[in-house]
Amino acid sequence: MNGLNSSIKISGRELVITRTFDAPRNIIWQAWTEPDRVKKWWGPRIFTAPVIKIDFRVGGEYLYCMRSPEGKDYWSKGTYREIVAPKRIVLTDSFSDEKGNTVAASYYGLSSDFALESLVTLVFEEYEGKTRFTLRYLSIPDGDFDNAQAGWNESLDKLAEYLAGIGGTKITAEPGKQELFITREFNAPPELLYKAFTDPDLYVQWVGPRRFKMTLDKFEPVSGGRWRDVHEDTGGLKFGFHGVFHEISPSLLIDTFEFEGLPEKGHVSLETARLEKLPGGRTRLTIQSVFQSVADRDGMIQGGMEAGVSESHERLAELLEKMKKEDGNQMVKLSPYLRFNGNCREAMEFYKECLGGELTIMTMGESPMASQVPPEMKTRVMHSVLKKDNMTFMASDAMGPEKIMKGTNISLSIMGTDMEEIRPYFSKLSSGGVIKHPLEKTFFGVYSDFTDKFGIDWMFQADNPK
Repeated sequence: MNGLNSSIKISGRELVITRTFDAPRNIIWQAWTEPDRVKKWWGPRIFTAPVIKIDFRVGGEYLYCMRSPEGKDYWSKGTYREIVAPKRIVLTDSFSDEKGNTVAASYYGLSSDFALESLVTLVFEEYEGKTRFTLRYLSIPDGDFDNAQAGWNESLDKLAEYLAGIGGTKITAEPGKQELFITREFNAPPELLYKAFTDPDLYVQWVGPRRFKMTLDKFEPVSGGRWRDVHEDTGGLKFGFHGVFHEISPSLLIDTFEFEGLPEKGHVSLETARLEKLPGGRTRLTIQSVFQSVADRDGMIQGGMEAGVSESHERLAELLEKMKKEDGNQMVKLSPYLRFNGNCREAMEFYKECLGGELTIMTMGESPMASQVPPEMKTRVMHSVLKKDNMTFMASDAMGPEKIMKGTNISLSIMGTDMEEIRPYFSKLSSGGVIKHPLEKTFFGVYSDFTDKFGIDWMFQADNPK
């Protein structure tokens, strides 16, 4: 699920951006109106959104905080003028302080030509099974259109990435076939999804739409075990479902499914769920549902299956985030941040070549503050991130007149299981540098330390000297 295409039209002082997202409209709507979701994507690429407050009603207000990598906060506020769910939102937008008081853009060192209040219109349209989203922003100073365009595009890129990883379930049903496929990627490892599927205390927290209360009459997640659950709406109407487990393992779950509300019994489907491990601690869930007839399958879809499954998966994603925090997987992480004397891009591209992963770089000239930067500083790296699996380190160029001074009290460390695993990285990273201790067996395992060609100290270690 992502932003498939984007068109931008700038006329006068109005910025118009249109994107098509491969996601249901209700999911895009939630991503704009629920604080916890907005936090996931708001702001340009290298910014975070630590505070998002939303009073979502006509006349209600919002207060957002956007934080730079250096820790500088940029606050904004506005009022919702029109809400037509899930089609259209009209709101105002202003710079503010942390208390919500309106301030001029110059308060943050930006152009004083910005109006104290701008008008923003958001339109959400269903389009060929996807969502066409249009943003209209009025007004922007003539000299700041490029920066506004870049900032909004990066924010919408982050929205697309959020939707791809967390925000959407896709159901594929080919005409004339008696099967369908449900796919979704979750930002959690397979073992947590397996636990959420097999632990009854967790299972009741995510299966079914929120407006229903779900109780388990029977739940035996073993081969040959039976299950039955009942969903009750706010009016007291109950719906029952039951089945039998055929296979239960950490990567494969197979069971039958039957809705008890049909006038004729025996309309059973076979459900096969696969949990596929992805890089970065993520999981792809794929469910194949095979029905007894095409009519049974189409009847299930027409009965609102897509909305129910999508909402269940949204609840599952929320539960997984909670489980990760409880398991300690969301502890504050310590990541190295390197500084360079103008050669940050060269260094980070070298590390990417050696280690692999995904590299993101933003120069001062590409940042929202580009108009305030001296020409000679525009090519310097404001912020860069290299990510590979669970490894993350960041870097930038020195921004002031000060020079970087090398210290001797810290090194980057790579640890592996044996010498053969770490040798390729050692060979690449030490090339052109100074090897202080060669990669060799010692009494405490495999060890090496060296300074790379950019002056960064490294240590390599492995327990098994094989």
